Amino acid sequence: GKLEPALHAVLEEKGPNDEVKVMIWLTPIDLESVLVRLAAKHPQIRRNSERPMDVDDPALADAIAADYRELLAQAHLAREQGLVAFLQAQGYEVTTYRSIPAVVAALPKRLIERIARRADVSRIYLTGKLIRPALDSAVPTDRVPEVWGRGIEGSGIQIAIVEDGKVENHQWVNVIATRQIPLGITDHATWSAGIAAGSHPIYKGVAPDADIISAPTYGTTDDVVTAIDWGVDQGADIIN
Repeated sequence: GKLEPALHAVLEEKGPNDEVKVMIWLTPIDLESVLVRLAAKHPQIRRNSERPMDVDDPALADAIAADYRELLAQAHLAREQGLVAFLQAQGYEVTTYRSIPAVVAALPKRLIERIARRADVSRIYLTGKLIRPALDSAVPTDRVPEVWGRGIEGSGIQIAIVEDGKVENHQWVNVIATRQIPLGITDHATWSAGIAAGSHPIYKGVAPDADIISAPTYGTTDDVVTAIDWGVDQGADIIN
């Protein structure tokens, strides 16, 4: 269903009129229509460009980026409008966001269950708790699945993870090279690699087909540069 497990567990203990603070994610905006509007305003944008800001004039690139952010914000607010009007008409206070298609409100259990049946709602989360990001919810907020839908998942790309420890090479992260210095595996280095290129079927990273180069460093300026140089020598396309 559309209720996250933590929220479902809380609602099991609530009565129909007991209120719970929730974050309601709407279905994704139509990114293609945003790009069409952006191209209409800036005909200098290269056709079929993955990054509309990739133009030769830096000032124009900044202007395109600013307009892109504003068009995205308008699209998010427009997507939220129907649900917001529905809730406000019943007297509920709603917090809206320009950067993501989501709203927050304290609602009774009966209304949360009703909203979960709406076609424009994709997921409802318990809020007011400490955030523990999970890639199944975090990655889609950057519209990564739309890039995956174009067949781009990092194949042939190598990402160097420059951290204060080594990346653990396990079944969901493909480490193809590790700088051999006397530092151990660290959670943060492995988490960073997982976010960049984890291939777990549920908690998938941004570029799940990419390879990882583990470039641990002692953290001094000269050794960070040495680690970056080593990563580039190994064929890194991206330095993290």
